[in-house]
Amino acid sequence: MMNTIFALSSIYNQKIFAMILGSVALETLIFLVIAIYNLIRTCFQKTKRAYSILFGVLVLIEYIILQVLIILIKDIKTVVDIGFDNKTVALILLQSTITVIVLAITQTIRRWEKKTVNKASLKEGLDSLPVGLLFYWKEGMVKLVNNKMDSISRLLTGEGVYSGTEFWDMLVSKDMKILPADMESKGKNRDNADPASEKNECIVRLDDGSVYSFKRSICIFEDHELVEIRATDVSEEQLLNEKLKVKRIKVDEIKKRLQSLNTEIETMTVQKEILATKSKVHDDLGKTLIMTRKYLETNDESLGDEIIKQWKLNTMLLRGEENDNNIFEYSTLTKDISKMGLKLEVQGILPKRKEHKDIIISGLRTCATNSLKHGNAKTMFVKITNTKGRTLTSFNEKEYLQVEISNDGELPEAEGFSEGGGLSNLRKSVEAIGGIMWIEFVDVFKVVLKLPTKL
Repeated sequence: MMNTIFALSSIYNQKIFAMILGSVALETLIFLVIAIYNLIRTCFQKTKRAYSILFGVLVLIEYIILQVLIILIKDIKTVVDIGFDNKTVALILLQSTITVIVLAITQTIRRWEKKTVNKASLKEGLDSLPVGLLFYWKEGMVKLVNNKMDSISRLLTGEGVYSGTEFWDMLVSKDMKILPADMESKGKNRDNADPASEKNECIVRLDDGSVYSFKRSICIFEDHELVEIRATDVSEEQLLNEKLKVKRIKVDEIKKRLQSLNTEIETMTVQKEILATKSKVHDDLGKTLIMTRKYLETNDESLGDEIIKQWKLNTMLLRGEENDNNIFEYSTLTKDISKMGLKLEVQGILPKRKEHKDIIISGLRTCATNSLKHGNAKTMFVKITNTKGRTLTSFNEKEYLQVEISNDGELPEAEGFSEGGGLSNLRKSVEAIGGIMWIEFVDVFKVVLKLPTKL
């Protein structure tokens, strides 16, 4: 009975000792692997040399402890008979101490990695960027590619980037801003070309609908040239551009319609002015005929000079009416004014542009009629200058043509003066092209026309 109890106790103790030694051996193996990993990491990341030496020593100690524990587990029966002696207990305590040291140093290295920029942290930072980055040697071998650029490559080609030059050629072939014919002409001898002399920007639409702008440049790394490709998401900008293009097309259509409408308005305005002028000519002609009839009936010689003056004015107006569709030339107008008994002096160069010529001829004709009719003038003066200033349609300073028409006749009374039909029509014509017209009564009666040179 006692032998049976002793045997059972011996088996129980053997299991307990085996469990303790096995747990310590497993712990030793785990931390041996951790120590080896940290030793490799400190060597590659070029951390403090003391860390590498310390982990090297810990790896050696852990390996020795593991070997001793394996021997003890093999001789478990002897251990059970003898029990845990001081050496075995010291070995277990040593392993526990080393475990604490490995954990502490590992935590220290992790804190150092967070505070220090190294290759791993640099790669992690590049991968977290929203911008795609690719660095490769001029021969095409890839040096570094982040996750964003890799995902772009897989959307375009179904695989990662293996050759930088081939990847760029593929991007240029899909560029939204060049034509296939241009691509064929630029694609010849591409492999032998210098990257700095080729197309360095392109815009590509991916299969998911997003649009990226790719830019290529040269950078220096360890005294060697690297080619960098950056990919930036410009989907929103591209969408805005497309919307602007649609709006621009609509604006162009509206502009054409407004131009057509403006042409029609100008035609109608001219016809309206011609009709008003004809009505005025007919009214004046009717008055002249009545005065002539009265003169013939009464033989009142005091009406003779006035009747001759009125007939000259009407003759000039009738000739102008006949030439409304073919605008007066300056020579014809000068002759007509001379026949009316009015001398014309011109200072400056008369413009040849049709819009300016039409307005100036109309203004000279109107002012000549008024100067004879209301001011009994003998000479009409015209001064033409080119200068700068502001016009009616713009606050910016621009070049314009200034025409000053004056005469040596009598000044009208300022209080009772009002613009007649001729001056009113002249003002409308000037303002229709963005010009300004005003009248002065200082020393002489002067009509000033300010016409923009760029219409």
